[in-house]
Amino acid sequence: MDDGGGDDGGNGAETAEQQQQSHRDRVKQHYNAHVKSGQTTAEALRARRQGAAAPLKAFHNDIKRRLIMR
Repeated sequence: MDDGGGDDGGNGAETAEQQQQSHRDRVKQHYNAHVKSGQTTAEALRARRQGAAAPLKAFHNDIKRRLIMR
């Protein structure tokens, strides 16, 4: 799969390694697009722990843990 941004040697075919790196780059760009400017990692993690979704995340993790441990 050629996304038009990679160096494929001019033959239009990416190697498996190039495809994997291209995918990683797209995933990284996706998550980086959600970063608040000027916020440190520690601040972002603190906000996540204290955010509105924290109780729901804890509930889901508890359910998953129970399913795994049964």
